[in-house]
Amino acid sequence: DRGDLQGAAELLARAVALAPEDPDLLAALSDLRLRQDDTEGAEITARAALRADPEHADAGLALAHAQLSRGDFGAGWDGYEARLRANSGVARITPFARWQGEPLAGRSIYIYGEQGIGDEIMFASCLPDLVARGARCYVDCEPRLRALFRRSFPSVEVIEDSRLCLAADGAVSPGIDYVSLIGSLARYFRSSEAEFPCSAYLVADEEKSARWSALLKELGPGMKVGLAWRGGLPRTGRSQRSLNLGDLRDLLGVPQVHWVSLQHRYRADAEPAEAESTDVPVAIWPEALSDMDETAALVNSLDLVITVCSSVVHLGGALGRPVWVLTPKAPPWRYLRSGQSMPWYRSVRLYRQADASD
Repeated sequence: DRGDLQGAAELLARAVALAPEDPDLLAALSDLRLRQDDTEGAEITARAALRADPEHADAGLALAHAQLSRGDFGAGWDGYEARLRANSGVARITPFARWQGEPLAGRSIYIYGEQGIGDEIMFASCLPDLVARGARCYVDCEPRLRALFRRSFPSVEVIEDSRLCLAADGAVSPGIDYVSLIGSLARYFRSSEAEFPCSAYLVADEEKSARWSALLKELGPGMKVGLAWRGGLPRTGRSQRSLNLGDLRDLLGVPQVHWVSLQHRYRADAEPAEAESTDVPVAIWPEALSDMDETAALVNSLDLVITVCSSVVHLGGALGRPVWVLTPKAPPWRYLRSGQSMPWYRSVRLYRQADASD
């Protein structure tokens, strides 16, 4: 998690030598190899772990991540369900039947979010697919996304409280037939790259966007570019996905560009050394970063967004805005392993790190 992949590799090699068929060790080694940009090795090791224990959740998820990383969506989504046993996604206990691809015409389905806010945005592209099948959708998403989702998906009912879908006595609320985690929808709607959305699917508030456009204009002539430089948690590769502002000194010195912070929880007075080292002001509006609907309106008003792998990628891409992503050499599976684009968003361009130490 600190990014010392070589140290982890040495320890795992010693451990596997002592217990070569231990599925826990093999699953951990598979995860490590994927972080080392060895997709083939990660898949081979995950399969070895599954031979030792066919029900091993971490090994199943490691295999799925390797498959998704190389664009094998048909197989990858099936294995991705192992996240529910590996504690990478949280399955709620409900009285509804899990949706397994049954016909939805005239049926109602309750969808709830899981994992991070970026994943909720990414998988929300599947909501119009449910509606197209004739389903009535109730969506229980991250509270910060409710206003944005209501505007973007007018045929979907975004609920305030999951208890609204349950009767007071715990019985099934009338009209609810199925339940699904939002991350499980891609299994039925994204089995090939051709099935991914070709256009934006989130809609920013017009009045808020106009207000942000006016504020950005006050910065002066030139491009207005949003910037996010940190992403993830320690367990999801934060050390490989993040930069310091000082690392971007040359970029921030480009003339006729006004930089706008899209970094969640960033305060200028919290990092005085970094802020001073750039010698370039980064405009910060805390009110835009504390409310996702305001963030969407700000992103919608910018000329460009430049970001590391973070939820900003998903927000900008789903809005159809131009986003340039700085990916680590071995990025999360969502960014695949090669190419300048990602299937989720047509307006996103990837700039891949060639050397993990650079």
